[in-house]
Amino acid sequence: MDYRQAPPKDAGPIADLIQQTWGNAVAPAWIAEMLTSTDHVVWTAAMPDGQCVGFCASFMTRDIAGLLRWEIDLLAVHPLARRRGIGRALVAKCVAEGWRRQALVQRALISVDNGPSGRCFAANRFVPGEPCDLW
Repeated sequence: MDYRQAPPKDAGPIADLIQQTWGNAVAPAWIAEMLTSTDHVVWTAAMPDGQCVGFCASFMTRDIAGLLRWEIDLLAVHPLARRRGIGRALVAKCVAEGWRRQALVQRALISVDNGPSGRCFAANRFVPGEPCDLW
């Protein structure tokens, strides 16, 4: 598996993966814009043939007291590539970037019903926080 930070040219494959994984259409131009921002870090996983089979997106925020907080925002692995440690490796790469940027806290918001994602984050030393309702 080839892991790398995604350049803007990966916008199309990432958009395709979002469509295949969640059924949502996202404009590649919007993704390309995000990939040019130094505020966002997106790691991808590609097969030897170059096919993008996973990505993990993250960015910095601040809490109410102004402390740096690293947000792991999106994690997707193509259904046919799951159960190979790809999600776990992608989360680990985003976590390492958060520490490199000196975030004091790292977090991810995931559904309590998403067992595979929960296992990826647990393997990277995340612990469940307090459940919340989203509107």
